[in-house]
Amino acid sequence: MFFFRINFKNLPSSNTSPKLSEFLSFFEKVNEKLKNYKNISWIIEDRINNKNLNPEPEIQLVDFVKKAHSIIKKYNKDSKVYLGSLMQSELFSKRVSYAADNLLNYLNLGIADYCDGFILEFYNVLSSNSFLPSDYKIIFTYFNLIKNTLSLKSINNKELFLITSTYSGNILVRQEEDKDNKETFYNIGDLQTEQQQSGLIIRNIIYGIYSGFDYIFLPKIFDDNEDILEVISKSGIIDKVSENDKDLSQIRKKLSYWSIKFLNKILANSKFIKKIDSSYKGVEIFLFENDKKFFYIIWNDFADINTEIKIDLANSKGINHLLPYDNNTKEGISIPFSLDKKELIISFSINSYIPRIIEVEK
Repeated sequence: MFFFRINFKNLPSSNTSPKLSEFLSFFEKVNEKLKNYKNISWIIEDRINNKNLNPEPEIQLVDFVKKAHSIIKKYNKDSKVYLGSLMQSELFSKRVSYAADNLLNYLNLGIADYCDGFILEFYNVLSSNSFLPSDYKIIFTYFNLIKNTLSLKSINNKELFLITSTYSGNILVRQEEDKDNKETFYNIGDLQTEQQQSGLIIRNIIYGIYSGFDYIFLPKIFDDNEDILEVISKSGIIDKVSENDKDLSQIRKKLSYWSIKFLNKILANSKFIKKIDSSYKGVEIFLFENDKKFFYIIWNDFADINTEIKIDLANSKGINHLLPYDNNTKEGISIPFSLDKKELIISFSINSYIPRIIEVEK
């Protein structure tokens, strides 16, 4: 599946402007060249943060989606069109219902007739005045808000995508000023380690699966080489050592790369079953299975204290998988166990953000 993005905010503000007509003409030529390709999808991003950017922005966006949809389907009926960026601020907790309200406006204008699904984005920001490690749970809240909003309009056949990640290192988060619509930067202040990034990305992915998203993607693979860094700029899973963007010979795979690789290896061909209630504060447990095995994914959100938990298993024999947590454990660690009873004690050491996977035979 190949995705192309169109950022609506960067297009001319009027749907009658010559520049927009020129873009649509160019857009038609692009689609004509792509007509023989399969699995092509287009994301048209909603980047309307301020209603003063142009008059009636929702109407203009829906009208543009309608025109773009017509061009895309003209050359390839199998191509899909998605409305993206329904969640677009790093400080999501300040606008919990924003995505649903925005979507309802678009649905009332008939946008569902011109798109195959909707894409939500979520990026964790660890900060003393922003996110806690457990704030990935807002993914579940947003999914249900969007799902319920679609149900209000009796729309049940649209795909829902989640694009998610978080950063490593230091970042500056872009914040729009209210007065002049100018952009300024302020320092979040909290350095986030690669271990924290890895642990949060895995949480986001698993919580996205639990929520019910049809597809989950990372926004990018490579970090940007920029002096001023936003969350998205450092949310890649590979760091380019070279300053030359075209030079891929010098790259460094971050801990999150190895963790996602290990997760995919262990959970290949498995499916999500349920979230298991836990009596331990901050401990989350999810059950997956394939034809032969069960997989329990476990993590502890309170990594500032040592935690020991007991978990009931379907079998007394299995493997305790530790996802990569430093440069010496890139391939993960797998420890077989055999117990007297179907109960396993798991210890989470201090500062451990990394989830565990417990594998047992059926």
